Amino acid sequence: MKNVNSYGKIRTGTGAAWKRLLSTGLVLLVLLSLFPVAAFADGEQPDVLTTDVENAGSIDGSGDTESTEGTEGTKGTEGTKGTEGTKGTEGTEGTEGAEGTEGTEGTEGTEGTEGAEGTEGAKGTEGTEGTEGAEGTEGAKGTEGAAGAEGAEGTEDAKGGNGADVPEEDENGQTLRELQARIDALPDRTSLETMDEEERAATYAELISIIDALNAIEGSEALDTQKLDEAVAFFAGGIATLETDYVAKIGDAQYESLEDAFKNVKSGDIIVLLKNCTGNGVVVPSGSSFTVDFAGYTYTIDGSTVGSSGTETNGFQLLRDSTIVFKNGKITSDKAKILIQNYSNLTLENMTLDGRYLAGSTNYTLSNNYGDIYITGSTSILAAPGDYAFDVYHWPQSGYDSVHVTVNTTGTIEGMIQYSSDGSAGDDVVKANTALTIQNINHIGSLDIQAGGANVSVSGGSFSYPVPAEYCAEGFAPVVLGNGQYGVQQQNTVVLSYDANGGSGAPAGESKNVAAGSQAEFTISDIAPTLTDYIFMGWSTSANGPVEYQPGNKISTATSLTLYAVWKDANLKTFTITYDTNGGAGGPGTQSVETNTGSGIIVISRVRPYRLGYYFTGWSLTPGGKMQYRPGDSITIQGDLTLYAVWAKPTDSPRTGDEGNIARWTSMAGLGMAGIGTAALMFFRKKRTLE
Repeated sequence: MKNVNSYGKIRTGTGAAWKRLLSTGLVLLVLLSLFPVAAFADGEQPDVLTTDVENAGSIDGSGDTESTEGTEGTKGTEGTKGTEGTKGTEGTEGTEGAEGTEGTEGTEGTEGTEGAEGTEGAKGTEGTEGTEGAEGTEGAKGTEGAAGAEGAEGTEDAKGGNGADVPEEDENGQTLRELQARIDALPDRTSLETMDEEERAATYAELISIIDALNAIEGSEALDTQKLDEAVAFFAGGIATLETDYVAKIGDAQYESLEDAFKNVKSGDIIVLLKNCTGNGVVVPSGSSFTVDFAGYTYTIDGSTVGSSGTETNGFQLLRDSTIVFKNGKITSDKAKILIQNYSNLTLENMTLDGRYLAGSTNYTLSNNYGDIYITGSTSILAAPGDYAFDVYHWPQSGYDSVHVTVNTTGTIEGMIQYSSDGSAGDDVVKANTALTIQNINHIGSLDIQAGGANVSVSGGSFSYPVPAEYCAEGFAPVVLGNGQYGVQQQNTVVLSYDANGGSGAPAGESKNVAAGSQAEFTISDIAPTLTDYIFMGWSTSANGPVEYQPGNKISTATSLTLYAVWKDANLKTFTITYDTNGGAGGPGTQSVETNTGSGIIVISRVRPYRLGYYFTGWSLTPGGKMQYRPGDSITIQGDLTLYAVWAKPTDSPRTGDEGNIARWTSMAGLGMAGIGTAALMFFRKKRTLE
């Protein structure tokens, strides 16, 4: 006990020492934290220059910016001259800097970049120049500034752009500067002469706007109007007008008719329409290659039409072996019977071919007799009721033995689409050399298929009529879109196959097309395969799986599936064990084994039956026999077998192996353990008392 007390004292002493050390440290930290406060109170402030702007001068230079003293009177930017005296555009020399309060003279003003001085100079306290005591960081004349008050030029007394005198910096001056910038931005004479109608019209509108603004503001006489005068002279002098006679151009060359432009076009050129215009029909010679950009305008054929001798009824005739692109505009006519007769490789991009007003009857807006034709972008082809929007015509008798039309447009095709031939070639030849491929379309009309062997492939779009299944592209099928519209839908081909799984005579497979993501339903074939010495049991989805389907069953699947035949050995025998509880209850179910050797092995079930007043000892081959098998034993059988439960009555004293006396054994074991625990507890209590 003495040692324990000593140890406690040692611990107590050590704890007291630590407490004293901790208190001392806290006192030191408090003292140290007071030093910055004391220093600040004694005036040892951080080296910070505080500037208080009082009575700041206005834009016109009235009032000085009072400069707060810098660090010990440090000079602000030393009155640096802006841009080393670089002269602005005819800039006016600045006024000599004003003297400070203490007689310190500001740095002599230099000519600024634009003749404008920077921040207004002010004298610093104690004779030192302020932050910008002479002229500031832009101490030459700033971009548009001027010297401050007291002997300096006004904020905007220097010259403005191009050296014109600009009034003081106010709303009027700002407007004048903006007008000067607009005048400077006007195109020169050369640019005006080469502009198209739309650009020239925009320039003219800007010119009128500038003139109106000049007439409404004071001081406009000071602006440089040289480019304005040139533009006015251009429009007023008859050199060119907004109503130009030119309707098309190729590069810089302009033409008074689209027909003239076509006559002068070369391979690779682009003809650009300059305005809506009318004119004659146009023939494009064989072997041509160029683009016509209608630039949003319309060409109306109201003059003479063109075509082969005796059939001059075409608006355009595009001859073979040419590559032509028409884009971004519209073609129409009330004189032609065929708006475009095409034998070329033609691309229509964002075009409208309006054939609703063609002369006569049974007209074609676009007739395709040869070449590869692409109808793309937002192209629309319009025909009157009963007329043809376009056709695909196989004409080998005249040497036009190949024509392919591809439609992929967000526009509208209004009228019939005809597919025909001259009848001189067989169906297989027609199919091999012609094609109508529709990838996207809004078709209001009908399909008029007259040629045998027509090669039509529809994979998208909407139609005012049901699309025949035979014209659907591979993997697509007709579908009703609703609201009187029809279309096609991509299909998923699902195949059901049969595998005899070692046998022979499996049924043939079957395939169905369904909408992507949908399931195809099949009826399993009634045909059964055969295998020598085996019996067909049914079908499984795996080669070694159990029977899942029987002939005649329905099966649905979204993916292709193979069914495998399930076989049973014809010589295979099944032996079964039946369990008889022999007056009890809760026995196991029957167990079977299949064998083709005349015998089989079964592991006896571990399920134990029960009987009131008895305990279960095992199984016997006879109802009154002794226990021969226990649960979990293996038994070899050569035929069906019945096992009988063996029961025993409990006795007064428990016996090892008597399952019916487990409770009695457990109770006795529990009492023994309790006695041992009590004795141990008493022993340890006595020992502590002695200590």
